[in-house]
This record gives sequence, structure tokens and C-alpha cells, in this order.
Amino acid sequence: MKTGTDALLEAALALTAEDRARLAVELIASLDGEPDEGVEAAWDAEVARRIEQAERGEAELTDWETVSLSTNPKFLELIERSRARQRAEGGISADEMRRRLASSDS
Repeated sequence: MKTGTDALLEAALALTAEDRARLAVELIASLDGEPDEGVEAAWDAEVARRIEQAERGEAELTDWETVSLSTNPKFLELIERSRARQRAEGGISADEMRRRLASSDS
């Protein structure tokens, strides 16, 4: 037997992605309660500071793909397996790799 929550969830999942996102934001906001005084202004100031830092070339910027891969356990495991295999079996030099790639283009 479905509970009221189950029925509500089913109805919510039938919404468009945009409406589900709006609903999710509102539900999460309802759990957070009222924001602490000054938090919004503090975040605005922090965002402005970071933008200025980036524009002056003082920030190290990283694209989302790099961040995502660097925290992905499956990717990190793949890299570690590759490194272990290279240590155990050896590998080819960067020059050899370039030579092989160049010859495969022809």
C-alpha cells in the first residue's frame, strides 16, 4: 500500500526536470531554516573577491572535468592500476609514443 509520501514522490518524479529542480530547491530550503544574518552579504563579498582574484591572474583555475575526475574513485583506481602495470612491466617513452601515433596517422 502506498503512503502519502510515496504518492507524492511518484507525482514529483512525473514533473518536468525544471519543475523537479524547483521543487528540490524549495524542499531543501525548507530544511535549512532561516539563513544566518549577513550570510548572503558575506557570500556576495566572497564571490566578488574570487572574481577579482581570477581577473588579476592570482587564482589557480581548474576546469570541472579535472575536478570531477580527480575525485572519482573509479578513475583513480584505473590510474593506479595503470601506474602499477607500468612499474611492473615497464612502458614506452614519450618519444616512442609520439612516433607510434604519428605512424598511425598515415
